[in-house]
Amino acid sequence: MFDRLALRTPVSGVLTILTLTASGFSAIASLDVLPSFMDAAPLLAAAALVVAIIGWRRLHRELLQRTQEDDTLRDRVRRLQDAMHANMDGMFLLRAIRTAAGDIRDFEIADVNISGAATLYRTRDQLVGRRIRDAVPSPMADMLIGRYVDAI
Repeated sequence: MFDRLALRTPVSGVLTILTLTASGFSAIASLDVLPSFMDAAPLLAAAALVVAIIGWRRLHRELLQRTQEDDTLRDRVRRLQDAMHANMDGMFLLRAIRTAAGDIRDFEIADVNISGAATLYRTRDQLVGRRIRDAVPSPMADMLIGRYVDAI
């Protein structure tokens, strides 16, 4: 309930409440009476409310933006996969396997289209998740890994 109210309450309304509370304290100050901590409690509560509302609103905006960015990224990945699987050329999506020092040791086949799988005389299910050194004959695997490392 509070989060919905905080997101819908205009900041100007909260600032008005804070201004009225501050003007009340200025009236007390004009009487040459020092306000005690108890007198300052409404002002502190109003200030805390303003900070909370502004924080909720900024958090809400950031979450909406991230959701939109995630949707955009999912859409791009889907279009890339559609283009890859519709292509007549053999295409492989590879993920680099690195050593602790950061050197590339091998590549894992993250995805492959039907033409790429047919190039290796295998099915897509047989290749996805396997490493190049396991899926391709050794001399060819070493040559491919060397070229891919140079490209990266």
